[in-house]
Amino acid sequence: MTLLGKPDCHLCHVMEDAVAPVLAARGIRLVVRDVREDVELLRRYRNDIPVLLEGEVELARHRVTPDDLVARLAALGGAAG
Repeated sequence: MTLLGKPDCHLCHVMEDAVAPVLAARGIRLVVRDVREDVELLRRYRNDIPVLLEGEVELARHRVTPDDLVARLAALGGAAG
């Protein structure tokens, strides 16, 4: 699972704090990436961070609660189990 953001982005830190425990409890590794390190990601998400991705699937943009994330993981095929 990848969280796209920037180090100086408050919403990015809020999302990381919300999703990290949910993912850790399910054995899912969270990778935090600076969106500015990839030209294509910067073009796509410049004004829309944070973004939580599972591969190419966008799970959340801007905000997500732990309960919402659990539901979105379940919709991916039981990853919330």
